[in-house]
Amino acid sequence: MPSTTLKDEYLGRIRLQLVRRTDGSLGGRYSRPGDKGTVIDADPDETEDEFWIRLTATALKAAPSFFGYDGAIERFHAEFPGGFNDPRYLVQERDYKEAAQQLLNRTAPVQEAATGSGFVQPIVEVCKVTNLLHPRFERPRLIEALHSPDGDKLVRRLARFALGERHELAAIARMCRPFQAAIWPVVTYLPFLWESGTRNVILRHKPTANFAERVAHPFPSVYEADLNPSVYESLLDLYENTADRIMALSPRDVIDLQSFVWVVSEYDA
Repeated sequence: MPSTTLKDEYLGRIRLQLVRRTDGSLGGRYSRPGDKGTVIDADPDETEDEFWIRLTATALKAAPSFFGYDGAIERFHAEFPGGFNDPRYLVQERDYKEAAQQLLNRTAPVQEAATGSGFVQPIVEVCKVTNLLHPRFERPRLIEALHSPDGDKLVRRLARFALGERHELAAIARMCRPFQAAIWPVVTYLPFLWESGTRNVILRHKPTANFAERVAHPFPSVYEADLNPSVYESLLDLYENTADRIMALSPRDVIDLQSFVWVVSEYDA
């Protein structure tokens, strides 16, 4: 009896294969275009799920782009020797985001926005004060959706999403789709800035996936452009891991975490 293939999936350009051999043992293989691949064996007491997680992590760590959290911290410090208190960091990465956060929470507090009306215009002003949304392809789409007849409803759903009601994502997508605004950066911008007591992050695919690959997190294999809650949960897991691993740098909040991911991924080495 031949080996049985249990999983055969791609993690970006990495192919991952999980098989159960004729003797009942588990084996895994990862490969990239142009190479023969690497085979690893499961430990006798590993479950399929546990071995798949280890196979994925091993494949990611073998990637040329991998440098782990130690390398990420080194890269961040090379750019900002003073860490999160470096004066240049504050100007380039933190101050304007914090100002936008304060403006949003002063003019449209999340608890009030989740149930009330009349917050569209203050929120539109918050959309204009950062460079987190593309000025041509993202910001105008969000503003158009907010100015629609359902603008107040959209604000309420975004606020509820920020408060942890992830099921609102489907309705947000439906409301944003007519304006070509059902895209991750647009729908996660306001939740990122609201002080809701729940961690929220703006999701921009390329820098997030680049960072995840460098620290061996499976986010790139989970990501899809559709507004699927599992994608957002994987993003939050990446940020939870990052918060734990860079605790020695004393990040103040999610603004520092998002800035760390951006700097490590996008700044020139």
